[in-house]
Amino acid sequence: MHTIAAQLLGSGAAINDTMSDGQTLLHMAIKRQDSKSALFLLEHQADINVRYYTYL
Repeated sequence: MHTIAAQLLGSGAAINDTMSDGQTLLHMAIKRQDSKSALFLLEHQADINVRYYTYL
């Protein structure tokens, strides 16, 4: 995923863009326990406060 994230960012994607389900690349990296990608995203200013769910 690290390579995919780098390619997306290199193509102009915003690091905190969300997918159709509201997840960011950082959410996906953490769910996959991909620490290398998570660290890469954090080093490139990924926002740790973006939520992809809401409380009812």
